Amino acid sequence: MIKSKQPPPHPNNPLQTWTEAATQELNGANPFEKLSIRKEDLIIQPYYKKN
Repeated sequence: MIKSKQPPPHPNNPLQTWTEAATQELNGANPFEKLSIRKEDLIIQPYYKKN
């Protein structure tokens, strides 16, 4: 069994909502991997902050 790094689904979880929407827009790709930028030893990943 593979454990997901994503939070469990919850209707009041904006990160889950963003993750689902981004996954759909990227045709099923993991948004945290697909939107990451890699330069040599540095990896910049998308960051979500609830306002």
